Amino acid sequence: MDSELKKMVEESLELSRENNKMLHSMRNSLRWSRVFRIFYWTIIIGSMLGAYYYLQPFLKVISTQYQMGASFIQQVQDGSLLDQFLKQKENTPQ
Repeated sequence: MDSELKKMVEESLELSRENNKMLHSMRNSLRWSRVFRIFYWTIIIGSMLGAYYYLQPFLKVISTQYQMGASFIQQVQDGSLLDQFLKQKENTPQ
């Protein structure tokens, strides 16, 4: 019985060592996965910020043009643009 018990203990010890190696491998894999995920998101967010920094002057121009267009449309709807046009027409010599 002692030899059988000893064999079972050795087998159990071998399995526990194998499990320990697998667990260490899984933990290292998880760590590397986290590192690469952080790197991945850093690249994505950094490139978005860089693109915004590069495109900011163009976006300001587009925003200004949009505001001017909205102001023009508002003046047309109010009729104030037509009034200004008619006043200028009256004041110009012909």
